[in-house]
Amino acid sequence: MKNFYIKSCVLLSIAFMLSNCMSIATLQTAKTTPKGTGLITTSFGLPIQAAAAVVTSTVTTGSGYSRLSLFSLEAAGRVGVTNNLDLGLRFNLLGDAGGDVKYNFFQSPNKKMFLSTGIAINYMFHFVSVNYGGSLASLGSGVGDAYDVVLPLYASYHVSGDILAVYSALKYVYRFGTLKYSTLFASDNTLNFSTSCLNTCIGMKLGRKNAFIMEFATNASLHNLNVSQNMFTVGFVAALE
Repeated sequence: MKNFYIKSCVLLSIAFMLSNCMSIATLQTAKTTPKGTGLITTSFGLPIQAAAAVVTSTVTTGSGYSRLSLFSLEAAGRVGVTNNLDLGLRFNLLGDAGGDVKYNFFQSPNKKMFLSTGIAINYMFHFVSVNYGGSLASLGSGVGDAYDVVLPLYASYHVSGDILAVYSALKYVYRFGTLKYSTLFASDNTLNFSTSCLNTCIGMKLGRKNAFIMEFATNASLHNLNVSQNMFTVGFVAALE
């Protein structure tokens, strides 16, 4: 009875304590990597604001979780498959990994404006702490697996012989996964969840082959418009030919 009351009447919050969500940062323009070449990107991201994200649970009524982000330290690589299609892989040293495909479907006649789309799949594994109703007092711990399916739209404008580029992205993110945790009241709990959010960013890339990149991104829950996360990221891109 106590366990039923907790699950039915109390909001369960799961705090992901390790790193930022990989799906927030974009760190690429709409241009694809030229065929037969590649590039490597290293970046550091710092959250400006982090908040709880309410999710829809298939196990517990009225449940949710928040991922409290500390920072993001990431490495990524891209390789050109055709003149308008490239593939990317990325990983976060604190547990995230993912891959994506990007397709350039439009470029202006003067080759300054580009539009692209694609798909990305990201995986996250984390240790979690459990609290109730937004309380900071931890009442348990566990582990969690989460998967993100990301549908992006990229746009960028390139000037000065591609030395300077300004870019933006709009991304729909669908997340699902499983949390396994124990609390003071019950052990071996399992929570299956799913949620979705909308991500936008604006950034700048300075440099042609080896470049400095900087962006600001915001991630908002589609379940609760008051829930959002903002992140500022800087990185360095090195070309491989």
